[in-house]
Parts: sequence; structure tokens; C-alpha cells
Amino acid sequence: MKKYNFIILNQAIIKERILFIFIVVLVIFCSCKKHDDNFILKNEWKLKSIIVENKTIKPSSNNHREDAYVLKFFNDTVFSLNTSVNYACGNFNIISDNDIYIYNYHSITMVGSEGYFDTLLEIMLNDVKHYSCVNNKLTFEINKNNKIVFEKK
Repeated sequence: MKKYNFIILNQAIIKERILFIFIVVLVIFCSCKKHDDNFILKNEWKLKSIIVENKTIKPSSNNHREDAYVLKFFNDTVFSLNTSVNYACGNFNIISDNDIYIYNYHSITMVGSEGYFDTLLEIMLNDVKHYSCVNNKLTFEINKNNKIVFEKK
């Protein structure tokens, strides 16, 4: 009888330890995701290219403003991404792992007319569905052939 009670006690201890390890691993994974979002939101990102149907288009280097094509997150819902001549901003929501909803991106000043690249950027940003961040490169993805690529500034 004593041996049987000892086996039951050992099984209970093993179950407690497995549960404890599971909870620790779960907390670590949850913490990692939050860190990734914070890394993205706390940094500035320089626009490197727009990929349309696997064709890469780069922004002009002839910009009238120093902060042209720099993505800045102001809080957890508002960002700015100025064009070469105009101020521009929008809203976003990070929905879940690598899913983002960007909306209401538009120029808020009209100092100069926007060209093809800026118009394409506005259309594509408002259609972004997913994001990834690997090796200081932030990629917004509309679908597998259409992307917006940023690099950590």
C-alpha cells in the first residue's frame, strides 16, 4: 500500500512540473510576440522599394524633404510616411501575428503634385494585409507578388 501511495505522489509531482514548464513556455512565447511589435513600432523605417507583380520600383533620390519615405509610428494606431513633397499619415491596427490592417493613408498637405510612385504607394498601403520583420527589414505584404519593403533607419 505504501508503494502505491508513493507512485501516485510521484505522478502528481510530475504532472505539476509539466504544467509549470508549459506555463513558463507559454509566457515566454507571448512575451516574444509583444517584443517584436514593440521593435517595429519603436523604430523608424526607410522605404527601400515597392514590388508590383515581382517588379521592383524604388523611390526617387531627388526628394524635397529630409524625412521623405520614412515610416514613423506615433502610437499603436497612427503612423506617418511622408512623400517626397507632401506630409502623409494613416492609421493601422495589428490584428494578430503578422496580420495588420492599414487604412486612411493619405497626403495631408498638397505642396506639390504626387507622381506615379507616391500614388502607387498610397493605393498599396491601404491594401496591406500582412507584415514581416526579418534582419532589420520590414515588409508589408498585399499578396505574394505585391510588397512594400522598408529598412530600419
